[in-house]
Amino acid sequence: MRVFIFLLCTTTFGFTTGEIFSQNTKIHIDKDQVVSIDDVFDMLREQTEYTFIYQEDLFKDVPKVQLKKGFIRANRLLETCFAGKDFKLDLKSNKIVIIATGGPSSTEQQTLIISGTVSDTDGQPLPGASIVEKGTSHGTQSDFDGKFSIEVASENATLVVSYLGFASKEVPVDGQTVIAVSLAEDAAGLEEVIVVGYGSMKQKDLTGSVVSISEKELKDLPNPNIMDKVQGRLPGLTIVNSNAAPGSDPQILIRGTNSLQASNFPLIVLDGIPYAGSLSSITPSDVESMSVLKDASATAIYGSRGSNGVILVTTKKGRKGLKPSITLDSRVSFNSTLNKLDVLDAEQYVEYKGFFGEVTGFPLQPSEIANLEAGSVSDWQDITTRTAIQRDNTLSIRGGGEAMSYFASASKLDQEGIVKGSEYNRTSIRLNGDYKINDWMDIGTQVMFSEEDWGDTPDLSQNLATLLSPLGKPYNDDGTNTLYPVPEDQFFENPLDILNNYRKQVRRRLQSNFYALIDLPYVDGLSYRLNYGRLEQRTDTDAFNPSTTLAGVGGGSASRAYSTSIDYTVENLLLYNRTFGDHVIDATALYSFQEATNDNSSLSDSGFVTDALTFYGVGSGENTTNVSASFSKRNLVSQMGRLNYGYQGKYNATYTVRRDGSSVFGANNKWATFHSGALTWTVSEENFLQHADWLDYLKLKMSFGMSGNQAISPYQTGTRVRRGSGYYFDNSVTSFTASNLANPNLRWESTESWNFGLEFNLLKNRIIGSIDLYKTTSNDLLRNKSLNITQGYSSVISNIGSLENKGIEVSLNGVLIDKTDFSWDATIGFFKNKNRILVLDGKEQDLLSDNLFIGEDISVIFGYEYGGVYADQEKIDSSHQPNAKPGDAIIVDVDGDGAITPNDRKIVGRSSPDWTMGITNSLTYKNFQLSAHIYVLEGQREVNNFVNSRFWGEGRFNYPDIDFWTPNNTDAKYPRPVFVDDRTRILEDRDYVRLKNITLGYTFSKPVLDRIGLSNFRLYIAGNNLITITDWSGKDPETLVDGGNLGEYPSAKSFVLGASIGL
Repeated sequence: MRVFIFLLCTTTFGFTTGEIFSQNTKIHIDKDQVVSIDDVFDMLREQTEYTFIYQEDLFKDVPKVQLKKGFIRANRLLETCFAGKDFKLDLKSNKIVIIATGGPSSTEQQTLIISGTVSDTDGQPLPGASIVEKGTSHGTQSDFDGKFSIEVASENATLVVSYLGFASKEVPVDGQTVIAVSLAEDAAGLEEVIVVGYGSMKQKDLTGSVVSISEKELKDLPNPNIMDKVQGRLPGLTIVNSNAAPGSDPQILIRGTNSLQASNFPLIVLDGIPYAGSLSSITPSDVESMSVLKDASATAIYGSRGSNGVILVTTKKGRKGLKPSITLDSRVSFNSTLNKLDVLDAEQYVEYKGFFGEVTGFPLQPSEIANLEAGSVSDWQDITTRTAIQRDNTLSIRGGGEAMSYFASASKLDQEGIVKGSEYNRTSIRLNGDYKINDWMDIGTQVMFSEEDWGDTPDLSQNLATLLSPLGKPYNDDGTNTLYPVPEDQFFENPLDILNNYRKQVRRRLQSNFYALIDLPYVDGLSYRLNYGRLEQRTDTDAFNPSTTLAGVGGGSASRAYSTSIDYTVENLLLYNRTFGDHVIDATALYSFQEATNDNSSLSDSGFVTDALTFYGVGSGENTTNVSASFSKRNLVSQMGRLNYGYQGKYNATYTVRRDGSSVFGANNKWATFHSGALTWTVSEENFLQHADWLDYLKLKMSFGMSGNQAISPYQTGTRVRRGSGYYFDNSVTSFTASNLANPNLRWESTESWNFGLEFNLLKNRIIGSIDLYKTTSNDLLRNKSLNITQGYSSVISNIGSLENKGIEVSLNGVLIDKTDFSWDATIGFFKNKNRILVLDGKEQDLLSDNLFIGEDISVIFGYEYGGVYADQEKIDSSHQPNAKPGDAIIVDVDGDGAITPNDRKIVGRSSPDWTMGITNSLTYKNFQLSAHIYVLEGQREVNNFVNSRFWGEGRFNYPDIDFWTPNNTDAKYPRPVFVDDRTRILEDRDYVRLKNITLGYTFSKPVLDRIGLSNFRLYIAGNNLITITDWSGKDPETLVDGGNLGEYPSAKSFVLGASIGL
């Protein structure tokens, strides 16, 4: 007999007790290790007070278990150790007798030998997984390749398979001799490691407001831009595709707008180094995880660069001790226009011209009449767009030996644009490697090269496609493009002719990161890390307008522009991590230096002898003009200290201080210091909640901190000089004048942030959620301050404002059904933000000219309120607009003085949403997976130029097919087409509900894969933007440029076929 100390009740996997004893004690594990059950009980004997009595060899056949450094509840430990076995525990005083209830004797039934593999959902083997015959102590472990072999009592036995960090699984044998087991990650997620900046932490130990998304959640989303994949999936992160053109980056905000003029774009950190490149250049298949740092406690480690939040992108690494695995991800997409603007067809156009043509002076032209009689009708939106094909292929290899690991990939994306002539191509190569030189030193590198190629089409082509007459002619009789579709009216040219204008942009990037990690002697837990990152970018932009186009009349025109930027970062870190009994200390100290340079030049020319040279002829034309060059440099020096303290796994505290010095500010204000602190309390670990069976986890958290913003252009504190020309006594002379007013007192924007939140797991982790309440106040906002013109300058950049954001974020995940062959998970993310301006220009006074108002949202729309249409003269005679005509717009007399004056203007809406929500459902049936993501946006309004008649040329062009006033339609919603009044701006709601993505996939089973020699094989079909419910009458409620929607690049809906193949 052996005597052991133990404190915990039975586990849910096979323990039965007559009495329940305390579960409170946390077991401390001092390092990662693989141990036997005997070792586990030795650990328990040292940390608890109960005596356990059992037979010496009772656990001799129970497999070893993996333990992770830290604290773990005893019941959690036992779930891993004893999953699938039946024991009876008799509690007498402080002595507990353990007796195996046993299973059927192997001598009574014919035994069966089972072999198989254990892997994760991606097909990667799980070495060291526990495989136990349920109801017995017979068990084994999977080997290096995840393979196992076990002898069971009968063909009706059940295997219980478990692996730390993954949900255990019961697998009926049912007479099978070969079984492949796939384990999913533990839904509770508390042991999940989250990248938090300069390190990582377990989810349960986080003090800041951080959300993350893993490779598993990203891999099935068929989008070429990594940020498009997460839209609506992470509360607090707002992603808007304001430009749908291929290769464009979305607009990104974290918890609202924090600055009036400086950048609101969050900091992107790629593999631990701040990244100044475009998100479009990152291959989504290379990404392993993404974390979003939202509150000051989480972002303060990045100081001034983290004031708008931080997005941490971590790419895949190799896996030590695993044989190479090769994966091919391939997909093809068919993209078409999401929605066309509904304009008048030929018959409606003729009727429209009949009503208003003579009044406006633009009746039907002879060529239009001839085309009408010939049945020649043009749908210009169809003519200028196409069904575009997108091909995306990534080949990667991953593996490693005992001392090194590697991940390498090559990717090629070819994306046709749905507007003819537009395209985007991306080629990228990545190599990540880690090498353990010896017991005290590790080194690693991440290298990425990408080349992006845009073939752009001017937005004017889509503007014309909306405005042009349906009776205009696109092609000449010989098949060439007409220059003017309606020859009698040469106001605009043929949009197909514009498509012949050539614009090409090529951007090459080389990102090189290196690190060295050294364990320092004499002090346990102390290490030094060196990070070095360098990003070099070269962008070439070439444009050419042939002499056959309107823009190139007179021998053609061309331009060439070159831009080179180099960003490098050097970071020195001291890291300390130690556990002293119940106390855990994790400290980080940083000294870093960053430099960014930009070198730009451009040249334009026109009047070429031939079009054959295109833009290569720049310099040989008759009119070489606009030669320019510029250079800029900025530096940032930083020191940072962070201390994390944990006690008993229940109480955690974080304090961070960072001091930044930036070259963009004046000599007296270059340096600023930012602090933050956070506290968390894991309430579920307290004694008074141990018997709350419905509650698995509850953590309360609070944080406060400050961060800064220095995202303005360099040289704002000094006077810049520009060159000009003038005349002196009739002689031309060169002059130099100051282009701006210097402000040596410029200082940092600063943002204070409060965050209160809770995280919870309920009902055996079937429901997992979090709620965060936050408030941020941004002070000393940088903005151009208006000056009296007598000073010689119209404005000077100054610190003049304050604004506030506050809101709520809710995330909820539910395991609705969890059966052997069928599961259903649902996730809801809700985000609501309210923004208001506190101070402007150093005082509480509105700036009407800039549409900025104290106490109001930064995005409010200020103007006259549209009140409908004057149906007839009788309504005009009794109105406050006596000069109006039937069909004109009614402007609301807000102040009731009987006249329309500037005092009738009011706030009529706001262009930022009141709230957003994302809903994701994931269903699995055997080898089939179905997921659907819905995105909801509410409370957003905008001026819709599509229904505002003043944008339609006073009757010159085609017109929207809307309910507009005519003599035969007096009860209309919109004014007559020829009504032009700049005071009238018709707003529409931009609320929408959209099915962003739906994906159906099939993953082939292990036996099939073994027969065909693959490690994994998955096929899927998907659709993006298939359904949109909205009252917005424009092209797309999501994409909007400067309040207009006539010439914007049309959004696309897509159908995708894809495959993932592993060797």
